[in-house]
Amino acid sequence: MITSRKLKFILVQKWSPFGLIILNIFLLGIYLRCIMQSNCTQNVNKLKSYNMIAKRNINNGATNCFLLVFVISSPSGFLRRKTIRETWLQSDIYSEKQVCRKFVVGTKNLSPVLIAELYSEQNINQDMLFLNDLVDSYHSLTTKLLQTIIWVSNNIKSVYVMKVDDDSFVRLDILIEDLKKKSTLSRVYWGYFRGDSNVKTTGEWAENNWILSDHYLPYALGGGYLISYDLIEYLAAIHDMLQLYNSEDVSLGE
Repeated sequence: MITSRKLKFILVQKWSPFGLIILNIFLLGIYLRCIMQSNCTQNVNKLKSYNMIAKRNINNGATNCFLLVFVISSPSGFLRRKTIRETWLQSDIYSEKQVCRKFVVGTKNLSPVLIAELYSEQNINQDMLFLNDLVDSYHSLTTKLLQTIIWVSNNIKSVYVMKVDDDSFVRLDILIEDLKKKSTLSRVYWGYFRGDSNVKTTGEWAENNWILSDHYLPYALGGGYLISYDLIEYLAAIHDMLQLYNSEDVSLGE
C-alpha cells in the first residue's frame, strides 16, 4: 500500500507536472473519503502541504543566490529604498549570484499615481516585490511577512534569507564572510533575541490569542534577522496552519 508519505516522495522528488496532476486527484479522493469520516482535518492539511511542496519543486525558473535580503518597505518609502541601493546594498558591490535583494511593498488600494511611481521604480531597479492583495499598514505586517516567505519559497533558491527594515544598515561584507563559514548549518534563526517581553493585553497591539505563557517566547527583533532556506520552505509549507499575532517578530519566533 502506498502511503501519503511515499506518494510525496514519488511525485515531489520527480518534480513532474504529470505527477502533480495525479497528486491532485489523490487529494480529491482523500477529501471525499474524509466527508464520511471524522477527525480528518489534520490529514487534509498535511496533504495540502505536500501539494504546495510539489508545486514549488516544479518551478525551474527560481533565482539562485547565496543570501537573499528582503527589505520590508512602505509604498511611499522611495527615499529610504534609494538610500539603501546607494549604500550598503549596492548592486555593483555585491553580485546577484551572491546577494539578491527585494523591497517588499503591499499595493492594494493605493492611488493610481502611487502605483505608477512604484512601477516606474521597479522598471528602473528590478528589485521590487509587490504584494497586490495586501493593504500595506502596521497592522498587516505579520501577513506581509508570511506572504513574502511564501513568495520566496516559490521564486528564490538561496542558502540564507535575511529580513530587514528599510531604516536598517547592514555590514554585508562581515555578515557574508561569517555565513560562508557556517553554510552547512540548517535550521538557522539568527538575530538579536529578546526573551523577557511581557505579553501585551491592552491597546492596539494586544495579543488576545496568546495562551502559551506569561511572556513572549524568545524572538529576534525585526530590525534585522536571518533564517536558513530550509526554514523558509517549512514555514511556506505549513502557512495555513500557523497562528498569526499582531507582532510579526513575535509570530515568527513562536
